[in-house]
Amino acid sequence: MKAVALSVTFSIAAAACAAGSSYAADYDHLKCYKIKDQKTFKSAAADLDALQARFGLENCRIKPAAKLMCVPATKTVTELVDGTPEPVAGVTQSDSRLCYKIKCPKSEIEPLVMTDQFGTREVRGFKAVRLCTPAIDSAPSGGITLVKLTNGTDNDTPPGPTVPVGSTVTFTYLVTNPGADPISGVIARDDNGTPGVPADDFNATFVGGDTNANGLLDPAETFTFVASRIVTPGPYANIGTASGTLIGGETATDSDPDHHVGILSAP
Repeated sequence: MKAVALSVTFSIAAAACAAGSSYAADYDHLKCYKIKDQKTFKSAAADLDALQARFGLENCRIKPAAKLMCVPATKTVTELVDGTPEPVAGVTQSDSRLCYKIKCPKSEIEPLVMTDQFGTREVRGFKAVRLCTPAIDSAPSGGITLVKLTNGTDNDTPPGPTVPVGSTVTFTYLVTNPGADPISGVIARDDNGTPGVPADDFNATFVGGDTNANGLLDPAETFTFVASRIVTPGPYANIGTASGTLIGGETATDSDPDHHVGILSAP
């Protein structure tokens, strides 16, 4: 896991503890402080039903004295210790959190009087110990999909169609977006039948599909690219690769091979 240094902006307000308070429009993280708490209640029994079915209902006991106080926070990554930031595309606001240990300068926070369902008491000795970041329990949405055709047919495995030597074969590259966000800088590139020789690769020509003319591959669109070559004798295989940039800066790619066979016409 990559270590990060974070610039964290946070606020503490009485409303943070009020039932029904929502910071969803203002923050996407929680900054959690280790605290010293007065003990105002004895151990309590509670049935805790997680709002995600896989965790279910658990019969728990709540021990006296709060250990952490978490406040709304927004973050900006100012330094990545072992590399450059690589945002994950497609991760949106989520109720789930993954919490990481953090080390911050000593806090100069005065003791606070806090009230929750177990009573009112003073908490002090604030020390930032966790940053809880939104997380989704699946791979991020986003990506790109390519279907490559030869003379209008899809031939992922050989031999593919037979075509006369010396004729022109047309390659079509159909590029779609299975994600929820638009993709920029979309191209379709062909290995020219020489996968180990990138020097002769070429870009196919874009011929349409940007229905709203915004220059982006939107989820409902199909970008079409074309290229052609003069057929040579024998089996031929080439690989098309579509690529584009996702919202978070990540590059999405997908490749698809196609095949055909060049035959000599009968004399």
